[in-house]
Amino acid sequence: MNTLLTIKGNKIVKDGNPIRLRGVNLGNWMLLEHFMIGLPWTEHKMREGFKEILGEEAHGRFFNTYMDCFITEADIRFLAEDIGINCFRLPFTYRHFEDDWKPGEFKTDSFKYFDRVIEWCRKYDMYVLLDLHAAAGAQARDWNAESNCGEALLWEHPHFIQRSADLWRFIASRYADEPRVLGYALLCEPVSRSLDALHRFNMDCIKAIREEDTQHIIMVQSNEWGKKIKTVQLEVFEDPLVMPILNHYVHKMQPFDKILSSYPCMHEGRHYGRDQIRDTLALAYDRSYIDRPYFCGEFNLHWNLNMMDDLLSVFEEEDIHWTMWSYKFVLPGGNVRPRDATPWQQFIQSEPVKKMHEAFEKGMDGMLEGMKQQIRPAKVAGAASCPEDAEDLGLFKYQCKHHWHALMLPRVLKLLKEQHMGDLEAMARSFAFENCETNDGVNAVLRKYCRGDKPIDSVIMEVEMNEQSPQHV
Repeated sequence: MNTLLTIKGNKIVKDGNPIRLRGVNLGNWMLLEHFMIGLPWTEHKMREGFKEILGEEAHGRFFNTYMDCFITEADIRFLAEDIGINCFRLPFTYRHFEDDWKPGEFKTDSFKYFDRVIEWCRKYDMYVLLDLHAAAGAQARDWNAESNCGEALLWEHPHFIQRSADLWRFIASRYADEPRVLGYALLCEPVSRSLDALHRFNMDCIKAIREEDTQHIIMVQSNEWGKKIKTVQLEVFEDPLVMPILNHYVHKMQPFDKILSSYPCMHEGRHYGRDQIRDTLALAYDRSYIDRPYFCGEFNLHWNLNMMDDLLSVFEEEDIHWTMWSYKFVLPGGNVRPRDATPWQQFIQSEPVKKMHEAFEKGMDGMLEGMKQQIRPAKVAGAASCPEDAEDLGLFKYQCKHHWHALMLPRVLKLLKEQHMGDLEAMARSFAFENCETNDGVNAVLRKYCRGDKPIDSVIMEVEMNEQSPQHV
């Protein structure tokens, strides 16, 4: 029976039976991120730069090839048959479906990418979660929200919330009866000073979807990058098919950021292991607040396979569904990456591009140090800084990064001006599955939970013996 997945109590069920969803993100495809592709700034600025500096034809040759080869059936087959996953989270930017200068006039051509994945899901018995990763106006200052200069205007203008609701209504009208669509993730990593605005966004989008689709699961993410479940008002969950989705990056939490290479270990007189990994979920995951299924949309601990293994074991024990971030990008850490010998890797690792990145890091450090010198001393002796100082410095960091990315992007793209059109297409084809190498360590950890493969200790030993342990990115 090919029925839609649904929610029963705190379980996701298929045909009345609980199902555990384990998968990866198809990131860097329908929303490019600078560190994942190797170009500065945000996707729409990359595309604008291509058109302005290299021309419309070059833009079309590169990006059309990239979109067609980044995810193909070969990728899906590998993930289904080799790794054993059963779902994907598919991040996308609203710009694939709507232009800012034509709000509300939705483009249908980009649905071909959704439709391809859905068709492969049918073939390999998988599911796809559609994830609005960048909304009109930007829901956070981050590059992955496609913020231009560190602004997050979504929360300041009802117009932007309405556009997101209208987009979700349009998407839901197309997939209301599609059983291979797991559901709709309303918004990735919102960061809003107004919880009322966040609540309005959630309620307006849920209402819009339900006007077209009463059957699919809807996932909502809490404030501050999906870290605090109690910032989602309980009214949101009055719809019985709404559930939380969190993002959980342990390596950014103290003191795990300091013990990535030594975990499990003693640190400052305390042992850090699996129980302490579990403790990191306290704010993001709370069944006493809302007893629904929970989904972890993003995590990655490729720096330490033991830590990744422990996190996944906690997810399994707590019945948390998950998708790792992310399947394919230029750096180590995903399931696959373009080989160093491919044309694109050769370009972004070339000496001129490397020097620009070094200048970026040096410039960032200098600007941040100058800002710190301007921050007023804390009023209380011994205190690090006051909240206002932290807010000022945080905004300044975002603005610095966007400023330097804006300076770098045209300089990097000018290095491509002498390339022939065929060379640009070959660069884009660097991301095709047949041009990629696999990450044995990460893949083995995932196989353990998706297929019940051999213990992780054996995997780590083999990776170390072959000198293939993941690098720190």
